[in-house]
This record gives sequence, structure tokens and C-alpha cells, in this order.
Amino acid sequence: IGPSIAWWPMAGAWIDYLSRCSYLLQQGLFVADVCYYYGDQGFNFVPPKHVDPSLGFGYDYDVVNADTIRSSMGLRDGGGPLTLLDGLGYEVLVLPDREDIDPMVLGAIEEHVRSGATIVGLKPTRANGLMDRSQRDNEVREIADRLWGPCDGDKCREHAYGKGKVVWGKSLREILNERGVSPDFAVTGDANETDIDYIHRRTPEADIYFVSNKTGRPVEPTCTFRVTGRTPEVWMPDTGEIRSCEDWQPAGQGTKVALSLASYDSVFVVFRDGAQATKATAGSQTVTRTLEIAGPWRVTFPEGWGAPASKLFGELTSWTDDSDPGIKYFSGVATYRNRFELPGDQLTVDERLVLDLGRVRFVAEVFVNGRSVGVVWKPPFRIDITDAVRPGTNELVVKVANTWSNRLVGDALAEGRDFCRTNIAKSLTWQAPWKDTPLLESGLLGPVTLISVRR
Repeated sequence: IGPSIAWWPMAGAWIDYLSRCSYLLQQGLFVADVCYYYGDQGFNFVPPKHVDPSLGFGYDYDVVNADTIRSSMGLRDGGGPLTLLDGLGYEVLVLPDREDIDPMVLGAIEEHVRSGATIVGLKPTRANGLMDRSQRDNEVREIADRLWGPCDGDKCREHAYGKGKVVWGKSLREILNERGVSPDFAVTGDANETDIDYIHRRTPEADIYFVSNKTGRPVEPTCTFRVTGRTPEVWMPDTGEIRSCEDWQPAGQGTKVALSLASYDSVFVVFRDGAQATKATAGSQTVTRTLEIAGPWRVTFPEGWGAPASKLFGELTSWTDDSDPGIKYFSGVATYRNRFELPGDQLTVDERLVLDLGRVRFVAEVFVNGRSVGVVWKPPFRIDITDAVRPGTNELVVKVANTWSNRLVGDALAEGRDFCRTNIAKSLTWQAPWKDTPLLESGLLGPVTLISVRR
């Protein structure tokens, strides 16, 4: 991403979102209950985050290598979870489902178990590699016999050793439940575990959860967080707004919070001691009235990109549906202008006025009466315009940007001048030559509606 992209003039809002997310996701320490040792084979890959069937949804994990187990992992004085040097702790260490292991790693694991760690996995029977094979195989068997004892993963599924133990033949979820460790995150309501994902970080002052809706539909889940004694807030990474939670309650070892997430939406749920939100309340909104802003819309295009200087759109349609090739294949920023009348009684002191742009392809900046009220780059394409409107006639300007894709398609199909230059021979999305790439809907597609809401 850089200044060469078509929507760069409006990229600031998206970059601000990334910055807020990046900042919060660097605070404190990651919270994980399980640590997987990824093994000693010659090539190791850590796949993207996924749900281990043995663990189930609601518990998170880390993956470590041999160096971490041997030199960066231990137990605090008096026992407790396996802990890294930075303080991050795990309830259990899970071994790979293999019969071979490095004897030096297994020796380090033995010390961890003797000090109080819980290890999960099948009993290794030989060393990895071929160097000093017989001697290293004997070392592995001797250590494994001490650690696993009679544990065979069937009739005997755990064996105490020193202050810790080895478990073989139980699911990770069963082991954690036996240890009194409930899921860190759970979902009920109109969303399920495949719809929502989370990341949890903890500082001495706060528990920070990043919660995202992975679906293309709005959801209102009730989420249970493994936090007690702290007050939840909803932090909005797209706007920087901090909202108090309207609907939450303690629930056993955790706290239940009702959330409302738009399609592919994401929020931070932050638990702080005695927190008091500085802005709005996160909860349901009551729509008191709506007003559609109908056409015509005057749309202007920049010079030098093949489109006419302006065109009157009687209704909002995609640029790709236009008969003029300059508009059909246009890429860049076009400006929509319209007016709307706001009755004097449209707004009361306890109401806010929200502009809903309907569908936008892809990014839009909104101006009301000459004042920029912000950029919208994800659904729902809504923005609060309360502080910019006035009773009577209001001027509305919406600048909309798309991507370079359509212009590159137009250049590939036309003979003569190319408006764009690229060294990319085919579209990344469709993996097809530009001349064979489908056009992407572009522009302000609406419907555009004024919505009065009361929280």
C-alpha cells in the first residue's frame, strides 16, 4: 500500500484503524492456556491459527521450538504454569504426535515436570536423527520410562512425576477442565463459534480482547470472557471511541457481555478496574425516523482519466453500468453532490443524526455543509453528521474512490492510449489477464438515508 493506490487520499481512516489495533495488540502479554512443541523434524511449519479438535473453541495457544523449551521456559518459585522469560504462562505443554524426540529436549522436559509442569502426549521411544543413534535412543527410552511410568494412554492415562505429571490419552479440553480452567472465551446468541474469533492480551491494569465477526452478516452475540472483578468497555478501533457496556453481568468464572457487530466488524472489549466510559453507551439504538435522499446526483470526475467532467445521475448505479467508456472503466476519486432538507424537529437533544450511504464501492469521504465528517471504508457505511447539519437546506458531498482494477481492464480492451501503467500482467483476485478480468462495481450505490437514532 502506498500513494500510488487509487484510494490513497482516503487511506488515513483505514491506517488509523490498523494503528489502534496494532497498539492495543502490543500491550501486555498474550493469554494462552496451551503451548505446543512443534517437534524435531527437519522441516517445521506452524499453520495459521485454527481450532484443535482436542482443545476446542475458546482456548488459545502458542507454538514453541526446542530452544524455547531448553533455555527460555521454566516454572516460577513454588510451581504454577510453565512460564517464559517475559512472564507468559501456559497450563500444559503438548508434545507432537511422534515417537521420536531430541534427548536434550526430553531432558529439559523432565526437569520441567519434576518442578511442577503438566506435559501431554504419547511416550517417545527413540531419538530423532542418525548421529549416535543407539546411545541417543537409549537416553530417550530411559527418560521416557521415568516420566511416563505405567502411563500407556489407555488403561493408565496419567503419571505423577516430581511435582508435575504426564498425561496421555485425554483430550486437552478434558485436562484443562480437570485443572479448573474454563474457556477464555465463549459465544452464545445468534452467532456460533465459527462466526466469531478473538485474541486476548493482559496487562496489570486491564484485560484486552479483540473480537471479530468473520461473517458477512450482522450478529448480536453474547460473549463470555474469563475475567472477573473488572468493568467491561467497548473500544471502537475504527473511530477511537470508548463506550460503556449496557448489557453485561458476572457469570461464574467470567463476565457475560452482549455485543452488536456489523458484518466483518471488529471491536475491543477492555476490562478495567472501575472503568468509566468517556463517551456513548454500547447497546441497542432505537431508530426514531428515516429520510431517503433521492436523486438526481451531480457527479464530477477528475481530468485526464477518460471520464467526462461531470454527469447527472438520476439514480445511484455502478459506474460499470454506464454506457460511457470513460465512466465504465473509471478508476480514481469521483465527487457526488446533492442537497437535503432537514425539518427543524428532525433532531431532539437526545437523538443523533446518522447518514447511511447504503452500499459503497469502495471508500467514501463525507462532507456536510463544507465540513468533512469522516471517511467510511467498511459496512455499514454509516457516519454521524449531527454536529455538521443545520435546520433547512444542507449541502451533501460524497467523494468515492475505487481501485485501479477497472481502469486496467479498460486499457487492456481499448486500442490506443493507456491511462495506467503496470508491471502486473493479470489481476490478483481473478488470476486472469486484465482483458478477461470482470469489472468491479464502483461508486456510491446507495440508497442514501438519514437516520435519527436514540440510544
